[in-house]
Amino acid sequence: MIITRKDGDKMLDITKETIIICENIYKENILNEMNDIKELYPIHFMTMSEFIKKYIFDYSYKTILYLMKKYNYKYEVALKYIENIYYVENKNYKSLKLNKLRDLKTELDNEQLLIYNPLFKKYIKDKDIIIYKYDLNKYEINILSKMDNIKIIPKEYSTFPHKVCKFVNATDEIVYVANSIGNLMENGVDINSIKLSNIKGYENIIEKIFKMYNIPFNLDIKYPIYSTKIAKKFLNNLNCSFKNALDSIENFKGTDIYNQIVDICNKYTYDDLIKEILIYDFKHTYIKKPKYKNAVEVIDYKNNEIKEEYVFLIGFNLGSIPTIYKDEDFIGDNIKDELNLDITMDRNNYERDIAIKSINNIKNLVITYKENDNNSKVYPSDLIKLYEVSDVNINKSYSTLNDKLKLASYLDKYFKYGERDINLDLYNNRYSIPYRSYDNKYTKIDKNMLKDYLNNNLNLSYSSMDKYNRCAFRYYLSNILKLDIYEETFYTLIGNLFHHILELGLKENININEEVEKYIIDKSLTNKERFYLNKLVSELPFILHTIKEQLKLTKLNKSLEENKVVINKDGDIKITFKGYIDKIIYNDDKDSTIVALIDYKTGYADTNLNYLQYGLNMQLPVYLYLTSHMEFKNIKFAGFYLQKVLLPEVKKDKTKTSVEQKKDYLKLEGYSTSNENILFNLDLTYKDSSMIKGLKVNKDGDFNVYSKVISEENISKLIKLTEDKIDEVSQNILMCNFDINPKKDDIKNIGCENCSFKNICYKSKRDEVYIKPVKVSELLGGDDSE
Repeated sequence: MIITRKDGDKMLDITKETIIICENIYKENILNEMNDIKELYPIHFMTMSEFIKKYIFDYSYKTILYLMKKYNYKYEVALKYIENIYYVENKNYKSLKLNKLRDLKTELDNEQLLIYNPLFKKYIKDKDIIIYKYDLNKYEINILSKMDNIKIIPKEYSTFPHKVCKFVNATDEIVYVANSIGNLMENGVDINSIKLSNIKGYENIIEKIFKMYNIPFNLDIKYPIYSTKIAKKFLNNLNCSFKNALDSIENFKGTDIYNQIVDICNKYTYDDLIKEILIYDFKHTYIKKPKYKNAVEVIDYKNNEIKEEYVFLIGFNLGSIPTIYKDEDFIGDNIKDELNLDITMDRNNYERDIAIKSINNIKNLVITYKENDNNSKVYPSDLIKLYEVSDVNINKSYSTLNDKLKLASYLDKYFKYGERDINLDLYNNRYSIPYRSYDNKYTKIDKNMLKDYLNNNLNLSYSSMDKYNRCAFRYYLSNILKLDIYEETFYTLIGNLFHHILELGLKENININEEVEKYIIDKSLTNKERFYLNKLVSELPFILHTIKEQLKLTKLNKSLEENKVVINKDGDIKITFKGYIDKIIYNDDKDSTIVALIDYKTGYADTNLNYLQYGLNMQLPVYLYLTSHMEFKNIKFAGFYLQKVLLPEVKKDKTKTSVEQKKDYLKLEGYSTSNENILFNLDLTYKDSSMIKGLKVNKDGDFNVYSKVISEENISKLIKLTEDKIDEVSQNILMCNFDINPKKDDIKNIGCENCSFKNICYKSKRDEVYIKPVKVSELLGGDDSE
């Protein structure tokens, strides 16, 4: 049997039961051709990955789980090991890494965790196997060379001439594409014949511009269910039990995401439901999105059968086309020759060759690139020398809205910088826009709508409360609209790492370097970051030793680390206030519990409480408030402190050695009780403290002027003030009070400091709220030292 196209071209010659190995896009094309001629053929489709797993071996989640449990690997690390054992055989290698992979493969074999399918090799012996338009690498060629029933149908390429269009930036690039699509549709081209390719990094611009032009499109952007509210809620409750986690999302039952979560969990036994495994699955399972039937689609220009379609290949820039690989594989170039694998240079040469052939194969193609990206110069692909480059003038526009935005940008240039664009008069005569009439004031939203959005549960913490008090609109954008995307920077990595090592190292003796390597094994660090990390980590033994020495000076011999405290307040809407306290040290006697609070800091540490009345810098008071709700009997606070644990460069000092300077830096900073009987339990040396910075008792028995001490009465007042501030913020949020009101003192604008939304709020001087410091003693009363 021969499957032919409508145009008469022979596509496949099927004489018996056949296995076709191809990409899914070609599978769809073959099935469509079969459907057109209304005949059935004995064909079984597979991807190359599916074929290799059946032919060599497969694995299950139990294989990954075994490595996670035995070797304490993270999910991704365990998966990487398994994916690479495909390449090794049962023999000795020169490379220690390859021998390790071989031994790991043997171990998994012995544990019966690799799934073999001997029947498959028998099944394929009398079948035709067609490799259809698939480019093979060395490893795949090696596997297929062992079979004599393989037929390869390669891709066939044509050669069409093309030009490349140059634009100043990505916006101009996509505006040109949108206008070109409008022109095609005006000339009768079916929108389903119009395609986009290489859109990575352009998604937001395409979405914005195409909506202005009323062009329906399916970008197929993948949003993992991990980022959804329901998935987060499920994972947060998984620490209690699987049942609790499932009960917590009961309200979402029947939705696609709920069903996806249940399907994922059903893959595992309840004993194997490790949170890290679910997080990985949630990050690789995507929200089901409806698609427009008639719309511009995104395609891969390298893996597609493109005939008469019109394709816009955008982002023809260096690093994007062709794909450039680096020698970053688990099995590096230096040992690939032992396995006969493609080295990085081979892969890059292949990618370049395929990119050129694929581009030249497209008949109706528009290629575009940009010269600037986020005010930085970018360069065209090095393939550009193969094509003619031209500047483009857009003579006809298909979007009034976009034209008006252009007019606004021309007016901005004219009024701000005195630059008169050649198109300013043309656009100004054509359109009238309300230029300079923008009011940045926040428009109040409906309270009931907010309650529904919050699902009748407002979650607060110190950081979110502090953010609200710095600027209510900043809180609104970050915590309500959730526009503030969290990204783990190198500095947050350092902070999390130090907290992790301190938590482990203060409980037991650990190998610090081993624990650090475990923690960062799946992190991508530059050489510069790695150098800086090693420098910081080298101080950890000294830091741990010093903290342990400090703890020998206290009678508080019990401790809680990374303690989570949750306080619920019921009312018109449930309010949940929660926080984590790095360290609580305490001791019980018959009548009371003496407690001290310590929070580790790798960044800036400010113990100043002079802005309490504005609800700012209240981290230590918040810890007091949280601890006061724990199940301690008749609690007595000995003190509350921050401890800086990232040592700075030691300066030359004639009065102190470098070790003395470091020990001084690691002293606790904060407030101590003025009750010496209680304070003695915390610090045996409090009269000239070796543990708390600035704490000292003068010869006359009074605390030194630099000692920060606070009475028991004022600690109680501080806790009450903190509760009042939490209630105040809660009510303001529920009343939808999200005005632009950044707080500013004589030195700086506190509300706008490190804010991600400076380009959104258009803050003016009239929006700023001036604040002035007030001493704690004045605010609370009494004569506490500060």
